[in-house]
Amino acid sequence: MANLVANVTISGNTLILAASSNVQYINAASSNIFTFAAGIATVNKFPAVACGTFQTAVLLADGTVKTFGGNNFGQLGLGDTTTRVVPVAVSGIAGATAVSGGLYHTAVLLSDGTVRTFGFNVYGNLGVNDTTSRQTPVQVFGISSSATAVACGYYNTSILLADGTVRTFGDNRNGQLGINVASGTRQTPVTVLNITSATAVADGTFLTAVLLADGTVRTFGRNTYGQLGIDVSGGSRQTPVQVFGISSSAVAVACGGQHTIVLLATGTVVTFGRNDFGQLGVNDTTSRQTPVTVLNITSATAISSHGYQTVVLLADGTVRTFGTNSYGGLGVNDTTTRLTPVQVFGISSSATAVASGYYHTAVLLADGTVRTFGQNVGGLGVGDTASRLTPVQVVSALSYGGSFKIAGGTAHTAVILGDGTVRTFGDNSSGNLGINVSGGTRLTPVQVFGISSSATAVACRYYQTAVLLADGTVRTFGRNIYGQLGDNTNASKSTPVQVFGISSSATAVACGNYQTAVLLANGTVRTFGDNFYGQLGIDVSGGTRSTPVQVFGISSSATAIACGNYHTAVLLANGTVRTFGYNGNGQLGLNDTTNRQTPVQVF
Repeated sequence: MANLVANVTISGNTLILAASSNVQYINAASSNIFTFAAGIATVNKFPAVACGTFQTAVLLADGTVKTFGGNNFGQLGLGDTTTRVVPVAVSGIAGATAVSGGLYHTAVLLSDGTVRTFGFNVYGNLGVNDTTSRQTPVQVFGISSSATAVACGYYNTSILLADGTVRTFGDNRNGQLGINVASGTRQTPVTVLNITSATAVADGTFLTAVLLADGTVRTFGRNTYGQLGIDVSGGSRQTPVQVFGISSSAVAVACGGQHTIVLLATGTVVTFGRNDFGQLGVNDTTSRQTPVTVLNITSATAISSHGYQTVVLLADGTVRTFGTNSYGGLGVNDTTTRLTPVQVFGISSSATAVASGYYHTAVLLADGTVRTFGQNVGGLGVGDTASRLTPVQVVSALSYGGSFKIAGGTAHTAVILGDGTVRTFGDNSSGNLGINVSGGTRLTPVQVFGISSSATAVACRYYQTAVLLADGTVRTFGRNIYGQLGDNTNASKSTPVQVFGISSSATAVACGNYQTAVLLANGTVRTFGDNFYGQLGIDVSGGTRSTPVQVFGISSSATAIACGNYHTAVLLANGTVRTFGYNGNGQLGLNDTTNRQTPVQVF
């Protein structure tokens, strides 16, 4: 389950605290930056990646979070229970510094020391004083400023505070909340007993592990297979007990389904607990009640687990896996269980963080992209639900500015490649593929004319396409009967044309059915095209504009833009949102169905 790690870093100035069953964490805002050993550089950058049972969450460098995968209880935080097969931004999250995923819920730590949760809540594991599941983020009760780490378990959640204490909430039937009772639930945070110097916390299936500042580890909860590491199996412990044989050298902890993993300062890894799938990495399937050393690993920098597989990141940027492999979650091009570590295919030097789901795995690379493999109910983020036996790249760009590296129109698609060129495919009725011809379709990608190296973002809608270039200009092509190409004509174009009046400062683009919006570097927004419903935001409805006009009332603070069919939305730097245009279905979020011609604040 979700496990939080601290005290681990790797070189390259990229986030790598890893140690968790499904979370990589660092809280730069609170200066909670930990070091692994002398000679290893301190980390101070994001992003990070986390896996729940069927969902994946990615923390972006701008403090936003994107989620994808299973969503039956709203654990993606997107306001519904629809599975997503590509990453989607979670609304209402800004300043995120850590993410964690549980069985069916997700937790996000913010830079102000508060925590947001969403998803399954039958056991109170969202920490909001009720048992109602949530599809959007809610703030955990009673933690107003001091959280430094989060971890999600099966039906419980743990939060590490700046003072070294730990708060827990949710299911407690096995004593996993550490409050000297093994029954019932807690719907708001309670304090774990006898812990005052914690530096990291990890949650598994009905167990919790806490790393202390002195390098020892405490565990509590279920102990059926010896997963507490106290030289006995069976029963449970309701208060923290010390793991045998680790007196000073632990630097990270992680919990799987019913086993525990500890990273030592030497770069070795020890495991204990359930082992029927080889998840302890010791070349047998015998469970252990005390720590045993994983074979053939001497340079580990991060650990992760969730179910019955274990993932280890090495200092050379490669990844080792072992345990169950039913769906290819080990990333070795087969489905054969492994009892000792094997190297993940296709990742030879650049991994910087790892996260394990129940049967899938995510790996963050130094270039900020993410590779996934294993079971796929959407949690691989590759646009389908086919499982993968080797790593594949998550399809949506992990940078956000209102535009994306991939975009879909009504019946066509555009993709920016790593070399800055653009490929399109699908319907081409109005020249919207940009290939110097109108009509017909293309069933495979074709290259857009005249854009040879500098595309940075793309947007599509009805039958038009817009491309942002690295020089801050915008190119458009396709249908133009309402002036939505912004080239001072109403003639459709089958090759890219430059939008008038935007010579160097565009930072994002968005397309509606018949309108286009462009975000400028100075925080203002330009729009052009159809204005029948006031969707251009210029204090008048009706008519069209074939060149860019400035949206009223937004003079300097816009940070992102989006268009619906006939309305437009703008995110401001203060976290508020402005909307304008058609409102017949309440899509402006203003508690009425009246259209607006100028921006109005949603929240």
